[in-house]
Amino acid sequence: MRYVYFILFGSIIGFVSFFAYQIGYERFEQSSLLASKERLSLYQATLRSTLDRASHLPQVVAVHPHVGAVLSQDRAGPSFNNYLKTINEAAQSDVLFVMDRNGKTVASSNFDLSESFVGRNYGFRPYFQDAMKGTQGRVFAIGATTGRPGYFISEPIVEGNVPVGVAVVKIEFDKLLAGWVNAGEGVFITDADGVIVLTSKKDKIYKTIKTLTPERLEVLVQSRKFAGRTIEPLAYTSENPEFADRITIGGNPDYVSRVYLTKRSWKLHYLTPLSGVSSAALVLAMVVFLLIGLSLFAILYVRSRIKQERLELVAIEAERVKEANI
Repeated sequence: MRYVYFILFGSIIGFVSFFAYQIGYERFEQSSLLASKERLSLYQATLRSTLDRASHLPQVVAVHPHVGAVLSQDRAGPSFNNYLKTINEAAQSDVLFVMDRNGKTVASSNFDLSESFVGRNYGFRPYFQDAMKGTQGRVFAIGATTGRPGYFISEPIVEGNVPVGVAVVKIEFDKLLAGWVNAGEGVFITDADGVIVLTSKKDKIYKTIKTLTPERLEVLVQSRKFAGRTIEPLAYTSENPEFADRITIGGNPDYVSRVYLTKRSWKLHYLTPLSGVSSAALVLAMVVFLLIGLSLFAILYVRSRIKQERLELVAIEAERVKEANI
């Protein structure tokens, strides 16, 4: 009978602990996902602030009263270059420059540096080609001169409704990425091709979460967007055909929260590790297991003591009866 009790109590403890694990996992997961949405909103606001504080500069330069004269020259004089340098520093962007109709840079805020853009031709860049079609250009690319990645925003310089040049600002992300790395969280941005262009994890940079056709890969090569770097697929598994919901990267389960940045055709992704959720739920189940186990042990102990005391009383009473009959 004792073994039956042990089996029964063990089954009860196991069932309740498993139930506690399931409930705990759901609650901890919901809490983690709620926190991830808040973190995602924070990262989105920080990114928007970084990009928007200098996004107006190409428009300002494009309507400058002297920009037409600058385009008519082979190179701008010190006055206009210093003007670009001043407003570039004020906006905390990285480079502000002007290209003629052929893509040659005629003025730049870094004119006095060894990596000056002046005299260099960037006519192969999509942001130049878009602006020469009369539209604003927004492109992420690795710098052909500096080798540093950045976000380029361009604006056509128009005379008589005809684009005659292009004003461009480049925004780099060193401070932004340093904050991401220091936070120790999984956050990254993919472009329209699904290529990871910014990330807190260096081993994932320039990998793609989408399958690219050979034709599209050739277009990226020709644009020199990634400066000859090989674009490889990110190794992950997911029940969702897209990079969403629950995924596994390198054996680590994560939940993907994401937001679409419409103006830039980017997606901002935030990874919530689910291993921590499992650990927290397991700890809860162990606590429940111990509490129920100790409670049942206490009940059995008290029950055993009561039974023992009754037996002792019966023995004492039997001894008295025996003595009375002698």
